[in-house]
Amino acid sequence: MHNFNLIAANVALGFIICGLYLWFKTKGQDSVSPFIFLGLFICGSATLIQDERNFAFFFLVNLFWLPLAFDDYFTKSVSLQALLIATTATIATVFVFQENTLSYMVIWSSILLALRICVAVFETLFGKQLVGGADYIAAFALISSLKNNLLGYWLIFFSLLGILHAVKQNSQTAQIPLIPFMLAGWALTFAISSAGSS
Repeated sequence: MHNFNLIAANVALGFIICGLYLWFKTKGQDSVSPFIFLGLFICGSATLIQDERNFAFFFLVNLFWLPLAFDDYFTKSVSLQALLIATTATIATVFVFQENTLSYMVIWSSILLALRICVAVFETLFGKQLVGGADYIAAFALISSLKNNLLGYWLIFFSLLGILHAVKQNSQTAQIPLIPFMLAGWALTFAISSAGSS
């Protein structure tokens, strides 16, 4: 990708994040740290992508999920309507931009179903909800765009980011918003795989 296009696209991503910050600020959310975190992660990851088609896909997926990531960070929940719109838009974008999409989605659905069963067992043992329903839908939408061999990298990235957030919160009972960390992990994983394939 040409340097000018990359700079222009990163500036556009930066403007979108700044616009979201101003929008959330009007709703009484003054914390700037999640915007800086996701801004650095997404814009930094974007610099690794050299192919314009991959970058267009990367840009669209971030456009769909950034508002939900910030909403999840501040409220620990997301609107069902916004979640369904982002998921549908992401899956439609996956079908437009990628090959072998249906086979990947079947595999990811099976993995997420098995994961949901395991988590349900732990939730029963501990007597509390560990992962929200929206997190499974977001995970399905985000990982449906990744190749099979990238699931481990995505899990490692987003888990480490979530753990670091929990350590920073210094509270064992604090809820951890997963969608911002899933999106950041997805951005880094997708960008690294795109850089390796170009």
